[in-house]
Amino acid sequence: MASAIIAGAGASTGAAVARMCAARGLAVHGARRRPPPQQSGDTFTVSAVDFRDEESVEAFVARVEESSGPVALGVHNIGANVQFSVAETTPQVFRKTWELAALSSLHFARALGARMASRGEGTLIFT
Repeated sequence: MASAIIAGAGASTGAAVARMCAARGLAVHGARRRPPPQQSGDTFTVSAVDFRDEESVEAFVARVEESSGPVALGVHNIGANVQFSVAETTPQVFRKTWELAALSSLHFARALGARMASRGEGTLIFT
């Protein structure tokens, strides 16, 4: 069975994408920094993964492929929602926001892209 990884599987967009993938027969593995409690009726699991850390991402992808087979679809839906004006944004807040939105995308693409390229198939989507 093919699998899907939804990074940033929150309560709205990420969860909706995960449910859509599950309905189409993919083994879905959601991930976010702090997973919510499993909802009754959910057809996918959500794991705690810090996508800012390359080793954590690599280990998560390896676990998914070992348990559910090749990842056919990867969706990067990680948002860095901050509510500060530029004047109020400190370098620390900016760095964290950049890591969540941009650096996590690189780690996600590197971990999944290499595997997909070696198989000659797979799709990555960035929201």
